[in-house]
Amino acid sequence: MATWTRGWCRWIARCAAVGLLLQGCSGSTPTANEAEATASHDSAGSDSSAADGHDAGGGADVTDATGLTDATGVTDATGLIDVTSSTDATGPHDAETTAGGDGDAAADTGAAAPLCGGWGAPEKAAKLPTPIDEASGLAVSSFDADVLWTHNDGKEGRLYAVRASTGAKLATVQLTGLTDSQRDWEDLAAGPCGSQAPGKRCLYIADTGDNGKSRKVVHIHRVIEPNPNQAPSTIGAYQTLALTYPDKPHDSEALAVEESGRVWLFTKSSTKLSVFSAPFIAGAATLKAETTFDRAKQMGGDASRVTGADWHPVAHTLILRTHDTAWEVCPGAAGLAALSGAPWHQVKVADEVQGEAIAYGTDTIWQVSEGASALLRKLPRL
Repeated sequence: MATWTRGWCRWIARCAAVGLLLQGCSGSTPTANEAEATASHDSAGSDSSAADGHDAGGGADVTDATGLTDATGVTDATGLIDVTSSTDATGPHDAETTAGGDGDAAADTGAAAPLCGGWGAPEKAAKLPTPIDEASGLAVSSFDADVLWTHNDGKEGRLYAVRASTGAKLATVQLTGLTDSQRDWEDLAAGPCGSQAPGKRCLYIADTGDNGKSRKVVHIHRVIEPNPNQAPSTIGAYQTLALTYPDKPHDSEALAVEESGRVWLFTKSSTKLSVFSAPFIAGAATLKAETTFDRAKQMGGDASRVTGADWHPVAHTLILRTHDTAWEVCPGAAGLAALSGAPWHQVKVADEVQGEAIAYGTDTIWQVSEGASALLRKLPRL
């Protein structure tokens, strides 16, 4: 993510030249909300035992936070809708500690919330190659900012590395040891490897789809990112977190990962957007209910039907997308724990048949739809 830091700082310098006052461009990462305890995964499957100090049965405490917001409909200087929030949610996240002390987060206090929502019109980049015909997740490679990792929706269980500027397929990686109950892949995120591989970057795979809302357990797999130019054809060594919702099954197609290693799931619903989180461990955990947004009622359309997400660890912003629009949410250095009170800005994405995936790049947002030969597009930062 060093490329993100450099790109972000260059952008801030340009803004400062025209008299904007910005603070906090240090390249540091958000404060850790959670420590992480890990155990190894072998090719036969995930380690079902919880790490020391973590209660796999009882799980994390559940916060009853509605986080309802009022849409003012005020348009800012960029021409994007600025949705300010009033909330009845609880305050900052009460950090829980698990044994092991994992994640790559560093202290970052006193930083001002970054500018938010300043994105240009989508630009065509390249068509995705065969056999990627249901692209459902995107993550930028830590080896090369022009390389994106993606996967098809469903049970295929493969990761693909694609050069964004040309659409050339660089790698196909099959995860081995998956069971039928671990195969409804919906989103992809990049994040720290923690004690699994200190200092390296990992890919987090959200096996969380549940259209019928009947899965008792969903999964997130964490894979050490291979070099896309030298990637193996199969990977059997990875970690799996088995997750249970605190209330009932939900359909989730959107995942974000903070630098602390905490994972965040966003539900796809026709009414309300619910947010859940948990520290990543190789084992089992109960998700914590963080907040709920009644976006469908307040903003109209399908604003609660989120199909993809990504967290920017330097800008401290969250991007959420639906089939036909996107929202950038700006909680600042407090991280996603402060999501319920953060401002929302609508981001105009390209009109797609079935928009699914979105990811931050260097001064860029990448987007793509499901479908054969889907067009990869990028939104430049203004």
